[in-house]
Amino acid sequence: MKKSFFIVILAVWISYSFADMIITRQEGNNLSQEIYAKGRFAEVINNRVVSVWDFRNMQLTLVNYDIKSYTQISFDNLKAEIARQTDAEIQIELENLDDETKRLMIESTNTLFAGLIPRLDIIRDTVMIANYPSLEYKVLNDTLLIQRIWISKKAREDIAKEIPIESMKHVESIFKEKRSKHLGALGLHVDGITQLVEAVEQNGYIMKRFDYGIRTKSNPSIYKTIESIQNEITDISHMTVDEAIFLPPRNFKSLKYNDYQIRLMKYLESLE
Repeated sequence: MKKSFFIVILAVWISYSFADMIITRQEGNNLSQEIYAKGRFAEVINNRVVSVWDFRNMQLTLVNYDIKSYTQISFDNLKAEIARQTDAEIQIELENLDDETKRLMIESTNTLFAGLIPRLDIIRDTVMIANYPSLEYKVLNDTLLIQRIWISKKAREDIAKEIPIESMKHVESIFKEKRSKHLGALGLHVDGITQLVEAVEQNGYIMKRFDYGIRTKSNPSIYKTIESIQNEITDISHMTVDEAIFLPPRNFKSLKYNDYQIRLMKYLESLE
């Protein structure tokens, strides 16, 4: 009897250990899910898969249900494409920005950033969010609260069992490079508050967040509309997901990346 009981427990433990990970997030009225399984990551918004990263082959699939199309692009090609798009965006922005306006923008922004005093408070009492232990971090500008972020180290560890975290960081780096390039062209830089928030985010997985916007002593008002938007993990489950989740719908048209972007843009323009 004891042997049979042990075998059942072992079977349950094995099935849990090798199960996929599904994270459900409520953000305002939108319900989204992140699915991590065997080197792949799928983003699901309102029950529709919109993107899939295959970290085994470093390939991205984008899916859009309004235009019934999808596209697939490698990490290297995506990086090159985003760099090209960034250069084009910067050129257009600089052409529409006269020297005096640019000077005043840089001056006022740098004055604001110079007055920031980034500070971090950590609430040592652990809270449970979606059955995961989490710590609350408070990011402040001197005494003014900027963000409250709940981080779970355990959730990040479980994600790392499904996908290589370093590969995910490579993807994130593309968009950080885009931001730095854009700011650099305008003579600006990432502010200290943002740098502190991003450092906090490296401590684990974000389970919950309240964002009050950058506040200063001359403008201490809280952005209550931002705070009122719920942004929280409501459930984390472990179960085997259907392989079809990581594949585009069969009746959708496959397009090259640029053709996909053009078709999507035309669709969005038709809604205006």
